Amino acid sequence: MRAFIAIEIDPEVKKKLTRMIRHFEKLSSRVKWIKPSAMHLTLKFLGNIDETKADQLKNILDKVSKKHFCFDLSCSGIGTFPLKSKNPKVIWVGIEDNSFIKGVYADIETEAEKIGFSKEKRSFHPHLTLGRVKKKAEIQKLVPELERVENKDFGKTQVNGLTLFKSTLTPQGAVYDILFKSSLR
Repeated sequence: MRAFIAIEIDPEVKKKLTRMIRHFEKLSSRVKWIKPSAMHLTLKFLGNIDETKADQLKNILDKVSKKHFCFDLSCSGIGTFPLKSKNPKVIWVGIEDNSFIKGVYADIETEAEKIGFSKEKRSFHPHLTLGRVKKKAEIQKLVPELERVENKDFGKTQVNGLTLFKSTLTPQGAVYDILFKSSLR
């Protein structure tokens, strides 16, 4: 099964993001927008794992969660990958990059490496993916609107746990099911 470790997002933040996505949908039909139920902050994509690895990951989440207190993250700013591109491939909302999230991320990377997962080579840039561009040619109407809201504040999300998700790919998009939740202190 495909799996990843993530932080769930506050429902109020999801509502604000959903309203903005609805506005963006009117400007371009060539973006595959994320459904509110699928909004999350990915900490580690694991790829395909078996039941044994899932059990080991549950133990890791419990271990990491016991080391960290609950904290808040600010969700603000719209960006794209590639950064500042006129032909973006991914549209995202920024997440405050603070010592709390860095600590949780580093501990997950360290513990997951112990059971055979490679550490991420790229720097960690916390973000929520909002959409993936399907056709570059028809995205130009959306770019000025993205620039207009590039500093918008969407509120805070309280981080009180870590979640191991299963990801099932379907023709309608990925479906995420919770395999395990671990509460922070």
